[in-house]
Amino acid sequence: MTTYPGSGYLKYLRHHLRILHFLKCFRLELSPDQGEDRIIVSRSKLKKYVTWFSTLFDLVYLSCAMTVVRNDWKNGCLGKTAEGAMIVIIIVLLTIWSFGVNPDTKAMSVINSDLQFSKKFQAANYKKLRTDNFLEGLMFIVSIVGLASAFLIVGRILLNHCASPFLGAYFLECPPCSGWNPRVEYVTWFAMIMLDFWLVFSLAHKGFFYPVHVVFATTGRVVGYLEVIGKSSVERLNLYRSVQILEAQLNDYSRIRVLPAFMSGGPFVEVLSLFVLIKLHDQIPLPGVVLFLEGFITAASALIVYETVAAIVNTKSVRIIGAWKGQFCRSKIKRREVTSLKPLMIKFGSSFIDKGTPLITQNFCITQTVSMLLMK
Repeated sequence: MTTYPGSGYLKYLRHHLRILHFLKCFRLELSPDQGEDRIIVSRSKLKKYVTWFSTLFDLVYLSCAMTVVRNDWKNGCLGKTAEGAMIVIIIVLLTIWSFGVNPDTKAMSVINSDLQFSKKFQAANYKKLRTDNFLEGLMFIVSIVGLASAFLIVGRILLNHCASPFLGAYFLECPPCSGWNPRVEYVTWFAMIMLDFWLVFSLAHKGFFYPVHVVFATTGRVVGYLEVIGKSSVERLNLYRSVQILEAQLNDYSRIRVLPAFMSGGPFVEVLSLFVLIKLHDQIPLPGVVLFLEGFITAASALIVYETVAAIVNTKSVRIIGAWKGQFCRSKIKRREVTSLKPLMIKFGSSFIDKGTPLITQNFCITQTVSMLLMK
């Protein structure tokens, strides 16, 4: 059977888009043409209206959540403040990634270019790389985070209607830090749970779509393309230039919003989650503390896996160019063509990810966690 780099990512893309189609809060979908995988803009008016409502609801909810966290901090409720701050940070990250009513055309172009470009690398002898396995594992974690988080939050609300920073903590007459649950009418209680569940489930699936299926998956495919080019016994300069175009498209989309938010917010989530799990776990009852464990696993695995894969892009491209310089050293024309090629790099802002970035990030997270523990 003919395979190609990153072919395993498609099943997660289809699964994610099926859920978003059911929620009606996302306007991108797979083409109905079964013979070709490509992303198109949905013409459904219902999706357009639900997307508008979902975006406004996310902003209103975020405003209410920030008010709750500020009140908990003023009242000296450290456990509730940490729990609320953790969830607010995640909501901010997911909102940054998913904000906007109109479909992101740059993201569409990256996915469609990648899907079309992968056909050039179909090979019967392609062997799945270790980076593919790691990224597919990360995609599996992300695929269950939205539903697991939504049910964890429902369980938290059932045990404590005033759990921070959910809607009950904003609208109900709650004690400052902990204590009795206020009496609530069943209609209000049911509506509150449904709105909290809708926010977490829909925002998680909207927010994770662009970083996972555009940035992470495309970066993994680029590593696979470079692996095929490096092992090929024939000249692949033209294919390398094609990969350069895909890398330029990816950087143009991700370096402004997606990767800067990921590279700054991911360590913050990891540090806060680890600090709470070590120092404040006794102040946050189950299942609230499980949210921190889930946040730590998701943030740490995403940072380690993606930064490692992105660093491999630069390392492999440098190695390929170096090998070609030795191979074409006798031909002036070929040597000039190879000299004109530039190593690939995944950019965020004005910087790029190299082989030392994963270690630097984890060292920063550990150092900050230890500092917070010593301060506490």
